[in-house]
Amino acid sequence: MAIVNTSSLFPETLLRRTLEPSDLEIQGDLAERLRRAVNRLRHEPPYSPDYILHSVSYKSGTLSHFSDWSGDLSGRWVYALTCAQRLTHENYPELMAIAEELLTYQHPDGHFGKPQPLSTTDRAQIYGNGWLLLGLTEHYLSTGDERFLNAARRLGDYYVATQEYWFDPIQRAKPPEFYAKDYANYLHALDGVVLLFRVTHDKGYLKLAKRMAESLLSFEESDHSHNFLSTRRGLLDLYVVTGDDRYLGQAEEDWARVVIRSMLPSGGVPERFKEPDRDEGCSEADWLRFNLQLWWCTGKTKYLDLAERILLNHFAYNQCDNGGFGHNRILPRFALVGEEAVWCCSMHGTHALATVPLFILAHTDEELFVNLFVSCTTTVPMLVPVQVTLETGYPASPDVTLHLDTARPTWFDLVIRIPAWAKLESLTVNGDVETPDHGDGSLRLRREWKSGDVVRFRFGYGLRLETAQGQVSVEELQPGRFFREASLWYGPVLLGHQLVGMHRLVLRLPVSSREELAPALSSEIAARLQSQSRCEEPLGTIMADEVLGDEPGTWRVESRRLVRLYPVASRRAMYISGSVIVEKSTKMSSK
Repeated sequence: MAIVNTSSLFPETLLRRTLEPSDLEIQGDLAERLRRAVNRLRHEPPYSPDYILHSVSYKSGTLSHFSDWSGDLSGRWVYALTCAQRLTHENYPELMAIAEELLTYQHPDGHFGKPQPLSTTDRAQIYGNGWLLLGLTEHYLSTGDERFLNAARRLGDYYVATQEYWFDPIQRAKPPEFYAKDYANYLHALDGVVLLFRVTHDKGYLKLAKRMAESLLSFEESDHSHNFLSTRRGLLDLYVVTGDDRYLGQAEEDWARVVIRSMLPSGGVPERFKEPDRDEGCSEADWLRFNLQLWWCTGKTKYLDLAERILLNHFAYNQCDNGGFGHNRILPRFALVGEEAVWCCSMHGTHALATVPLFILAHTDEELFVNLFVSCTTTVPMLVPVQVTLETGYPASPDVTLHLDTARPTWFDLVIRIPAWAKLESLTVNGDVETPDHGDGSLRLRREWKSGDVVRFRFGYGLRLETAQGQVSVEELQPGRFFREASLWYGPVLLGHQLVGMHRLVLRLPVSSREELAPALSSEIAARLQSQSRCEEPLGTIMADEVLGDEPGTWRVESRRLVRLYPVASRRAMYISGSVIVEKSTKMSSK
């Protein structure tokens, strides 16, 4: 498989570089989740060639979903598997066969779907063509086959030729037909248009991208989070190629709006901002990728912290056992059984899984960033290439080991992200204790590195509480304190519990004389988390009251019982936040 060198697609001014998939091997849970997701798209119903191509072929008698969204499913499938194939280093023969057949359905004017005059082109059709623009361009980058670039250019030229129709104020002012069919259906092609500009350097595409960026729907105008977040990802792509700080500033402001007004304790977002009763795998994938991109553009570790929260908790919860992604009821509680969305989420979620590993490590010429704690092996192309092997059982284990090998001794900065919730318990280089410089959310260790160097570090795990205001401090953990809406965490893992009884549940969390939250329960969770691969058994139990009343002084306790705790990612926990009371106790909290 010939891969076009993508390093030339990014400007010199963007100092941080992500990993190239060609020399990256990942292991552990993330690799297993990607394997299941890819297998779902390649080998399981309904993903037959006829089903995948129906959105452009309209072959009669073929199963289809949302067939008026011309090219949507076809583009997503090619886009997802093209990017996954780079990372898995496998050959997907069915991918090339379907991509080649896809080319036969392109119309002379460049668009895909039912032939119709421009005046009847609707938002669903143009939306689907946006996914084809991404899929065709990415497939060219993976294969070097000019046929796919030519098809992408013809489709891009169609967007350029029809832009006046779409930028007509009347088009923008048309109300949504339903929540997922608004003006952003056209604008979501922003990332595809920018990618095509990166490849071709055709300024007509850049001009179109800028017009799209000026027309984005605001947060207040938006409802469908997938549409909103996909356009913000495109906005960051445009910032990368222009260096225009306006685009980055708008992206950061919109990030803050989502965090403050819509984000769940799990890090996830609802499918709809205005009716936030369920999630959507596509939205979670966009939100995860948006945070990774924001770190890439800014270097601010708060975006990596949130990306990790999403990845390990809500995004993992959204993935089905068969590898697909879909919808789940999340309010007033998380559903234990969801619905797979084979027509969109299973593909977009797969693409996100193939994107995340590229951010595990990053680099400049003289800096190596350790961003995410995922077992992997790769060669980082710094001034002197560095082979890195990262070994960890994170998030079940707080221990991380880095093996570094270089062709010759070389100076560079090793920059390790310290999650906002965590304390670094220890760090050694070749067995010697180090006390590196601490920055904003990271530590920096500068030295001359040589082949065979080993870096080991360990985070201090334990139970902690979070509210809407952030992490509850040790000083706030006073016996008798009541927290109305709090979530319970063990390290980076969000814990929840199942439905018990008919009344409101109040968890009773003991704090030790050393102001440690439920230390016995922490020890129990630590042991059980590391011994289970899928967390099918509870990690521990905690005492809870079923109460009537709103405030502690008005409560009537109906019963007291033990509640089983699970990671939210295991899809066995329904309640992820609620009322908590802190009590003084030295007893085993799980007994």
